[in-house]
Amino acid sequence: MKFNTAICSYLFFSLMIFNVLALTTSEFLPIFSQVFTLLTQNGRIYDIFSLIILISAILMLCINPIRIYRRKDIFGKTTSFMIFIFSCVILVVLIALLYWLWHKIFTYNTHTIAMREQVQVVTWQSYYVSVEFYISLTCWICLVVLPLLYKVLSLNLNIKHRIGRTLLILQPRLTTILIVMNANALHPYFSNLPSRYAHIIFFFIGAILLIYLLFYQSKLFHFYEYMNTILFSCMILCLVLCSESMLRSDFMNAQITLYMLGILSWCGEWVENRDNLYDKIT
Repeated sequence: MKFNTAICSYLFFSLMIFNVLALTTSEFLPIFSQVFTLLTQNGRIYDIFSLIILISAILMLCINPIRIYRRKDIFGKTTSFMIFIFSCVILVVLIALLYWLWHKIFTYNTHTIAMREQVQVVTWQSYYVSVEFYISLTCWICLVVLPLLYKVLSLNLNIKHRIGRTLLILQPRLTTILIVMNANALHPYFSNLPSRYAHIIFFFIGAILLIYLLFYQSKLFHFYEYMNTILFSCMILCLVLCSESMLRSDFMNAQITLYMLGILSWCGEWVENRDNLYDKIT
């Protein structure tokens, strides 16, 4: 089993246990009813988790092109250069996210609780132009739908072409897909929030494609993929039972943590994909 897949799966498992414990405690133990609400406030533990994971992803993004360039004699200078350019673009985006997270954490004022209640009134305009929505949309398209469609349609990229080699190195694997799907699912669907429509669409399209893979492309699933799929199912059950606790909280901060973990997992998979492609070429 690849090192990155194992590490990110363990991190995902730990984070999911943390989420489930926080949600169920808040929902079913009145004395701890504010636990999840407190943890998800701006500048609290979920934002700290997101910051640490994002910094790790940025460091990995800086290292990966160098490691891939070492095999330029196999993959070609053009492929290595394309990956370098793509890495620079993603790096700029992640640095912008880092600034946004840093601002959330270190400018959070604990004396503005009354103002927070006003901010929590989410409208169509406030959500669909928010950073959270664009993170969700981008991760859903790039890290869930496109890679799942590639696997469902059993497409084969030409490894002799530089664009094909580049896409094969950059493609997200099932570990990343399942982490991002869990992030998309972390939403109170039985609410009147305007964001529920987007996340319901995200959930059903991703779930249909995943179920198809599970039945017709089961060879793609190994121990960690099955375990992450089980975690995904358990999380759905937990979210149905704990919708009230989520509505009382800034649950989107918990979502962002999972998205950041999905991005970290994806960046770490580039080298694994490089090794697989190297074995095919040689």
